[in-house]
Amino acid sequence: METSSDRGSGPRKQLRSPPNYKTRGVQVRLMALVFSILLVLLLMNQARKPQTWAWMWSGQPSNPGAGFKAMLNQPLDNRTAPRPEKTAAPGVVAIARYDGGSTQAQDPAARNRAIGWSKNWEHLERDQHQLLYAALKAAREQGQKQAFLLTTEERDELPGLIEQLDQGWGVYHENARASLAAPQSTLDDAERESWEQLIAQSEAAWRTAAEALAALSIEQALTPGQQTALAETQATLDALALSRIKEGPYTRTYDESSAWYRLFEILQQSDLAELRRQLDPPDVNAIVLGNHADDYRGKLVTIRGKATLGYRVDAPPNLLGAKYFYVLWIRPATGENSPIVAYCLETPPGFPALRNRSGGDTDLDESVVITGYFFKNWVYSAQVDLRDAPLVLAGSPEWTPAAVVVDQTAPWWVYLLGSIGAGVLALAVAGYAWFASTGRTQSGPEDPEKVALHLGSIDDKTVAPAPGEMLRRMAEREAAAPSPSPGEAQPILPSDSDA
Repeated sequence: METSSDRGSGPRKQLRSPPNYKTRGVQVRLMALVFSILLVLLLMNQARKPQTWAWMWSGQPSNPGAGFKAMLNQPLDNRTAPRPEKTAAPGVVAIARYDGGSTQAQDPAARNRAIGWSKNWEHLERDQHQLLYAALKAAREQGQKQAFLLTTEERDELPGLIEQLDQGWGVYHENARASLAAPQSTLDDAERESWEQLIAQSEAAWRTAAEALAALSIEQALTPGQQTALAETQATLDALALSRIKEGPYTRTYDESSAWYRLFEILQQSDLAELRRQLDPPDVNAIVLGNHADDYRGKLVTIRGKATLGYRVDAPPNLLGAKYFYVLWIRPATGENSPIVAYCLETPPGFPALRNRSGGDTDLDESVVITGYFFKNWVYSAQVDLRDAPLVLAGSPEWTPAAVVVDQTAPWWVYLLGSIGAGVLALAVAGYAWFASTGRTQSGPEDPEKVALHLGSIDDKTVAPAPGEMLRRMAEREAAAPSPSPGEAQPILPSDSDA
């Protein structure tokens, strides 16, 4: 007969013992689990940022400066751009080439004056050029009631310059009259008379200019006529300076420096908004400026795009008092891969600080609008060859700051405190489990006296008899029971065959 003890006597599944949290292996696994959770949280925080996945659809590098430097070495787009309309605009420095073969429209008196100044300029030394520019600047400042005065040394040297120029203009006028009287002259009487009048006008213009320069040497106020004569002289010298600009060289030549600082002076003293309102400068790109440099030189233009690279350069001593130039390399908004370089007198408030060129370039990603004078196409060295980029002179760029994005990333100390807290929690759990398992496995048998006292308090009726005692009692009860009568049914006992 199968008993319950027989049914439960089969093999039992052994329970796995709890881990020992004091061992190094268990502790390492716990710490690895905690830091894995922290790593997942950090990755989740980084994955929620849109800029993390920007590379998947924009195709732009994460470093704008590096991408712009790569753009400088891409093939140039040299498609021909349309020529600009030749419209006169007030306030723009005139463009002129007084080489005797120019076909530009110009009144004869201005052309005669330009030829005369061109010849006299060639016979002056560099220090005399600078002295003449300083005197013209003093005249402009006097007319604007500003305090730019010649130094004592400059005032002392100015009469000698006037005398040399007077001799030069005298020779020029004599040669002009001699050419009119030459036998090989093909001029008729009317044309000869017209040229005689031009020579007389030129002599009168020079006498007025010489008187104005003499007045500056003694700090005397200029008359309106003298102011006009020196203003015409300045405009003529500006046009001559622009005509001497040569495409290509990275460095400025001496002849280009006068045009360089004159354009910056105009920008420094002009209201940019008023200039834009009057002149309505066209929006141009590198292709237009590259193909039509002579048409745009000295004209006000507008450039829109992204400033992606910049630096600061020291300015040599100059009449403007400028100490630095701020150089921006601009990726045009029109999308071509030809950059434009802008030299600025200053940057707007809040604009990212630019390092000095000796300290390296500054990577930028700023939307700007540059309104300034086109100077020339500037040659720079790319990785494989030489490239040219339009060079524009500007006062200060119009800057549109990028929208401020609130950084929702928690500071580093939050992650540090979280890591420390998670580590402390893991150690607390491990310690509790260790103490619980140690208390259960190391508890020994209780005091024997307490056990005996407890057993003695149990009633005999409460304790079941032993198996042998139970069998003996059952046999006694069966023997004491009366025998059944013949008519009663007998219990059927199993036979040996049934077994």
